[in-house]
Amino acid sequence: MRTEDWLPCLLKITDVGKAIPVDGSAASRKLCTAIWGDCDEKPDNCSVIVQVEVELLTGRTHQIRGQMSSLGFPLCGDNVYGGTTSRDTGYVNSDMLALQCCELQFPDPDYEDSNAAEIEKEKKIRALNPAYRKKHKKKKIKAVCSKRSNSFRLDGAWWTHLLEERSGLD
Repeated sequence: MRTEDWLPCLLKITDVGKAIPVDGSAASRKLCTAIWGDCDEKPDNCSVIVQVEVELLTGRTHQIRGQMSSLGFPLCGDNVYGGTTSRDTGYVNSDMLALQCCELQFPDPDYEDSNAAEIEKEKKIRALNPAYRKKHKKKKIKAVCSKRSNSFRLDGAWWTHLLEERSGLD
């Protein structure tokens, strides 16, 4: 698929951290090695790294990588969009790609024509008794929208402590 055929991806930058140098000192080399695995993988034009929080408004999560790169800010470790010097077409070390989902939010549904206490009781019985699951059909329950939601948020990404540690050395 050609990039001009992609649907637009809208994102909002919700937080920008402190710019942390990755050149010029032993602490910078240590950070560089921790982020890229090898300082030779750091792009030549990269002198600082910044933690950015992005809210994806439309599109697919992989489009964050292309959008940030097109703005001149490729993700650390992303050799597809310019975040390393590797010429490989895949990831050099995909677990080092500096992209992490830190918050999820989704609706907490209500259930139509049901008794909440009865549903919870059956869930517990099913969880504890495999024989019950085989003998009894699961009751059909229709979920409907509610005004409640479930939200889960991490305090930071895998690299956050590295940036905080390096920032404290200035």
